[in-house]
Amino acid sequence: FNLYDSYHFPRIGIRDIYVPENSINKFSLESVLEHNWSEKFSKKIDLTISLNGNVCDGYEQQKLGIPKNSWFVCLHVRGSGFRGDKGRRDYRNPNILNYIPAIKEITSRGGWVVRLGDNSMKPLPIMENVIDYPFTSYKSEFMDLCLTQNCRFFLGGQTGLLDFARLASKNILLTNMYAWSKEPTLIRGRGIRQHLYSKRDKRYLSIKELLSMDLKMKNFPRAALCNGLSDDNYVYTENTEEEISKAVLEYMDFLSNDDFSLTSKQKEYNVYRKRQGHRLLGDESHRFTSPRTHNDEDEIILRTRFAMQLETAQGALCSGFLEKHW
Repeated sequence: FNLYDSYHFPRIGIRDIYVPENSINKFSLESVLEHNWSEKFSKKIDLTISLNGNVCDGYEQQKLGIPKNSWFVCLHVRGSGFRGDKGRRDYRNPNILNYIPAIKEITSRGGWVVRLGDNSMKPLPIMENVIDYPFTSYKSEFMDLCLTQNCRFFLGGQTGLLDFARLASKNILLTNMYAWSKEPTLIRGRGIRQHLYSKRDKRYLSIKELLSMDLKMKNFPRAALCNGLSDDNYVYTENTEEEISKAVLEYMDFLSNDDFSLTSKQKEYNVYRKRQGHRLLGDESHRFTSPRTHNDEDEIILRTRFAMQLETAQGALCSGFLEKHW
C-alpha cells in the first residue's frame, strides 16, 4: 500500500525536532545552521540505564567472563533474521566471517570482543577472548545497552544499535557503510565504505564519484542518502577481510595515540562531502522523497534531518582507506 511514511514508524516529536517554526512550510538550510548542531552533538550526555530496579554498574561484562579491568569491543554485524527481511537490501547484511581477522587483531592486543545481535545470526567459530553473546543466557536488551555503554569502541555498520552508541558518545568504527548521510558523528569516529560497482562502466566508482551523484539519477534521493543506492546498474560490494582488519588496526592506533586530528585528505573529504550535500539540498526542483509515499512535511523533515547530519559529522573515513579509494 502506498501509505505515507508517517504510518510506518513511530513519529511522536519528530516534527518538533526537524521542522523549525521559521521554515514550517519550506525547507531552509539557514534555519538548520542557526541551531549549531555540531556543538550540541559534541556534548557528552550522562546516561543512567535502569530496568526493574537494576542499574548498569559497569561490571556487566564480568558476568560474561571478561576479567575485571579488561577492555572489550562491541561488534555488531546486521543479519536478516531479526527483521525477517532476507532478500531486501542485502548489502546491509555483510558476512560476519570477514570480521574474523579483525577480531584476532583486537584479541592479540589484549582486548576482548563481544558480538552483539540475536540468535538468528550465524554463530561465530570458537575463538579465545571472543564472546558470541546472543547465544548466551545473559542476552537481553538491557544487557545490550550496558555492554555498548561500557565498551572501548563500537565496531559495526549503520544499524539500529549504532544510534545508541552515538547517544552514549562511544568511540565508533563503522564498516560496510552504504548511506553517505550517516557518517561518524564525533571527531573520534572513523569508517570505511562499501564499494559501488557500475555494470555499465565495468568498474568501481571512486568515493569522489559517489559523492558527485545528483538527484536526477534514478532512485538516488532517499535511497542513496539514507538507505543505500537502489539502481539496476549499481552493485554494492562489501568490505574485504583485509580492509576491515586494516581499519581496525588503524583505529586502535588512533585511539592509543589519543590524537584526533584529521589528515589533509580527510579534511578534503569532509569539505567536499558537505559541499555536495548543500548542493543537493539547494536543488528544489527534485524531491528527496516520493510524493506517492511521503507528504510535503515528510519531505521537509528528511531534508532537515539530512542537513543536520551533514553538520554534525565531525569524524571521517579511515585514512588508509580514503587514500586508496578517493
